[in-house]
Amino acid sequence: NIKIWVLTGDKQETAINIGFACALLDNDMTLFILNEPNLELAKATLKKAFLAHEKLNDAQKKRCAIIADGPTLRFILENKEMKMAFLKLGKLCKAVVCCRVTPGQKAEVTRLVKDNENKICLAIGDGANDVAMIQAAHVGIGISGKEGLQAVQSSDYAIAQFRFLQKLLLAHGHWNYRRVGRVITFNFYKNICLYMTQYWFGIYNLYSGQSLYESWTQSAFNLFFTSLPIIAYGILDQDVSERGLYAFPQIYSIGQNKLLFNPRTFRDWLSNALVHSAVCFLIPLFVNISITTRDGQEGGLFGMGAYVYTAIVFLCSGKVFLMTRTHNKISILSIVLSIFAWFLWLLIYSLVILSSQDLTVWKLGYFVLPSPSWWLTAILLAPFFALLRDFAWRSYKDIHRNLPVVEARKVEKENRWDEVEQKAKAQDQADAKAALAASSTSPLKSPKSSGYAFAGGVSNDKGKTDWEQRLDVVSVEEMRKLSRSNPTLDVQKSNPTTNGQAQKKDIEEQEEEDKKRDERERERQKKGVSSSSKYKDDEKDREKHKHHSHDDKDKDRDRKRKRD
Repeated sequence: NIKIWVLTGDKQETAINIGFACALLDNDMTLFILNEPNLELAKATLKKAFLAHEKLNDAQKKRCAIIADGPTLRFILENKEMKMAFLKLGKLCKAVVCCRVTPGQKAEVTRLVKDNENKICLAIGDGANDVAMIQAAHVGIGISGKEGLQAVQSSDYAIAQFRFLQKLLLAHGHWNYRRVGRVITFNFYKNICLYMTQYWFGIYNLYSGQSLYESWTQSAFNLFFTSLPIIAYGILDQDVSERGLYAFPQIYSIGQNKLLFNPRTFRDWLSNALVHSAVCFLIPLFVNISITTRDGQEGGLFGMGAYVYTAIVFLCSGKVFLMTRTHNKISILSIVLSIFAWFLWLLIYSLVILSSQDLTVWKLGYFVLPSPSWWLTAILLAPFFALLRDFAWRSYKDIHRNLPVVEARKVEKENRWDEVEQKAKAQDQADAKAALAASSTSPLKSPKSSGYAFAGGVSNDKGKTDWEQRLDVVSVEEMRKLSRSNPTLDVQKSNPTTNGQAQKKDIEEQEEEDKKRDERERERQKKGVSSSSKYKDDEKDREKHKHHSHDDKDKDRDRKRKRD
């Protein structure tokens, strides 16, 4: 579900080679080249690209890419209608490669996607020319390297190499999304659980305004008794290991679809907190209507509050325990320390009488701790019944719901990584064969073709275009020449290896170039040009006219036979 757009300042041929080198492009993909010198031709080319895309079958539509250069991109970005059409076509394609673009154009393309799509836009770069693009995106990532630290200083995250982007997104991205979403909702949950018990107590005391808890004890709830478990969860918890996230990339869609932090999720946590607060208040209330010791002393108002408060502390700790998927020493220790802090507070604080403190708190801990009803209701019954539904729901999801996260945990538990990786590899091969078979049956494709090509349509005597007559193009350089020579754009896949007509045309072009080179050599000899400068000029000519095809050796042999 991640769309990749490459914005580079390199020339078109280099950008295409980069796309093939990083597996963003392949020989079975259909490429739409947008390379026009003026606005009218750019409009016509963009329109032809849409028409060509509509002629493709479903499998081919998923394997398309756009190659656009800087001048054409300038015309597109200046026209609102063309800009939106370019964005629409980019969404239909698997990848977009923009070459010969300026830093300003990089930022404009980034803002185009960011402002018109309800998606998170991420930009990554390694040089000063990428700063504008990084700042324009929702999330900017800078790479520290030979290009300097300008990109790193302007980014949100910094990495050392491009390959670390996979771990940053698929692993840390998923973990942090889950942690942050749960930490936010849990903080609302625990405060609702505590303070809604005050509301239930208000119904019981006819809304007299009396508080159920002592003020300092109530203030220490978030700081001492419920903070450590959720902090440990937010730092260390991992629902799936890194290897599992790589083996099941569909898990990443949880964050893309906002499944863990949305209005519905918040509503579920809110309703859960209301039910839990009622359980933690009503069970101590009805089980211990009259709290007395063996010598007949009563605990009073704050004695009842200590029962409910203890149930809430154990409830919040148990909730974090159920949420945690990676139990380790730190997570367990944080829960134990939080509960121990509450016990310590009961023993020590109830012996300290402040000037503003009610005398009913005096020795409150020594009253509730020896009471069997306190251990039964506040520590066992109330948290147990409150968390019973949560435990049942989690067990149901883990057993009966076939979710990618659950499947990854099963594979990790049973150590079946080799089997999963073999299935994924076989599935990739099957998908590639299906795409190739679908493209071979396309009405726009020659039965013998298997590569990639572009052809500018030039009408002939029969009213057909070149790509309808000849469905193969030899090289990227020739594609580029054809796309520049004609404003219309038609796209066709082909085999760049064996086509006699294309090779014949290549040979004729090469012969003309050889004749021109011989004439230049004779002129240099007449003018007394040194052999070294002649050699340098010849080298430049060879580099300039060098073909970027997959069968250069075969073509050279054919050219030698022709000259002989």
